[in-house]
Amino acid sequence: MISRALAQLAQGHDADARASLEQARGRVAEADLGLALAFAGARAEAIGLLEGVIRQSGGDVRTRQNLALVYGLEGRWADAGHMAARDVPADLLGDRLRRWAQIVQRGPGAAAQVQAMLGVSAVIDPGQPAGLALARPARSDAAPVMAAATPIVAPVARPRPSLAKAPPSGDFVVQLGAYHASSRLETAWTRLSARAAYLSAYVPAASQVKNRIDGGVLHRLAIGGFGTRAAAARICARIKADGGDCFVRTSVGDRPLQWVSAAGRQGSRKG
Repeated sequence: MISRALAQLAQGHDADARASLEQARGRVAEADLGLALAFAGARAEAIGLLEGVIRQSGGDVRTRQNLALVYGLEGRWADAGHMAARDVPADLLGDRLRRWAQIVQRGPGAAAQVQAMLGVSAVIDPGQPAGLALARPARSDAAPVMAAATPIVAPVARPRPSLAKAPPSGDFVVQLGAYHASSRLETAWTRLSARAAYLSAYVPAASQVKNRIDGGVLHRLAIGGFGTRAAAARICARIKADGGDCFVRTSVGDRPLQWVSAAGRQGSRKG
């Protein structure tokens, strides 16, 4: 239901989206409902809902990051930064807030902002008399496409952006996850590539970053490198459409992984 509401918002069907969200109440995660309500224009209700969840149980990363983004949509950037910093390492926080600012800068309308969050574009589709339909982003490097900055809501189910093989090198990567133990990288990649077979066309990479929360090290799993942010955003949008989580960032110390499985097949391990 949230996916349908987001698709309706992205196509400019605000009334239909609000009806979908009413049907979703009590049937979907409050974290997702809150963010979708914010994009639908019910910002005060969204903030009250998400803050209530956090007061009652502390919330999870998804709830806190959704609330931070809603704060940003409201122009409350100090609150957005404070909330986001509870889960985002200090060296990544600025990039996270800049990406959210790009969503806000797309304009006050829900359609443009949701398109920016999901990394899709609305175009005239001659095959559908209704006019606007979610379509794959333009393939031009200059296309104004970006990935969602954090795993926040269930993805739009159809249509899905097309997949293109990643260039061999570039400044951008699609981050798939971050883990406290390097041993989890192989497990995570195996699970992700099994669920989305097209990921096997890409080379997994890893980098390390200090976790500002506990002072430990986070091991980040990504695919890359992409020559442009738009190219990386197209893949991230595909991953989200398949139910995964990701965001686009610049490459910082990301190195290809190599490993050999028990059966002797090459997979991933840090080389």
